Amino acid sequence: MNKLQNGDLESYENRMLIKKEKDYAYFVTEAEKASRYGIKNIKGGNIKNLGNGVFEIEGMRFINVTPHDVTLLSEKTGETYSLEKSGILINAKVIEEVVVEKENGIKLVKSKFVGDTESEKELNKIFDLYGDGGVVVIGSIIAAQAYPGRIFAMTPSPGFERVPPQDKRMNLYKYTTF
Repeated sequence: MNKLQNGDLESYENRMLIKKEKDYAYFVTEAEKASRYGIKNIKGGNIKNLGNGVFEIEGMRFINVTPHDVTLLSEKTGETYSLEKSGILINAKVIEEVVVEKENGIKLVKSKFVGDTESEKELNKIFDLYGDGGVVVIGSIIAAQAYPGRIFAMTPSPGFERVPPQDKRMNLYKYTTF
């Protein structure tokens, strides 16, 4: 947040006034205001519902297979988008392999995440409709490990790495894959 000594200004270098005090005015960019105050699609947001849980954002197709809506922040445009959950939930289960068992009873395990039959069917339906690479399938980090190269886990936008879930802004242009 920038602080300028002129309480009469309403805007400054494409920044918006958010607070006036006796001798100071505080300004933020539209993206900063959106990320701090949870404003969605502050520039009108170019988000288009294509049906079947698929949305188009900035020319790319996305489907959210998590159990919750996610907030994406575009570093290119500064826009914030709320991507609704699709209603399709891709699950995975964990298989643990004991690597070392200590004398005191502590076990060190290696975890592997694998998909289930129902989730595999749902994922195949998505790719049958949109083809390989025709849609970015956003899922949990566990689902991304269970379906490598098919489901992608979100990464936080810079500055949002260690914030409460309700304040998270995930990077529209960067994902984790396995």
